[in-house]
Amino acid sequence: SAAITPLLKICATLRFLATGSYERCVGNVFLLGLSQPSISKILEEFLEIVERTICPLWIKTRMSPTEKQKAKDFFFEKSGVPGIIMAIDGTHVRINTPKKDIRHAYFNRKGFYSSNALVVSA
Repeated sequence: SAAITPLLKICATLRFLATGSYERCVGNVFLLGLSQPSISKILEEFLEIVERTICPLWIKTRMSPTEKQKAKDFFFEKSGVPGIIMAIDGTHVRINTPKKDIRHAYFNRKGFYSSNALVVSA
């Protein structure tokens, strides 16, 4: 059997992250021919690399150990998922119709013009 190329691993991971799809569906997209267990291993490998190399550069928490524990307790109480200290999500904020030459950059998949906002909760 042929090894899965790094490019294919990156493509499969980005497809999964972009769609929030199930691992099995990602493997079937574009005839990638990747099984669900392969996608699972690829995601684990890729996300460990991202966590080790990119996250320390861009995600910084200036939280004391006490604050981290308080956040973990809060998120566990709300979700039942252990070990969470913050949550990140995005949303579309509706805007007036932009100038004609830049409209395309603000028209979203939901069918209206918006600015994309990233929200972090700790």
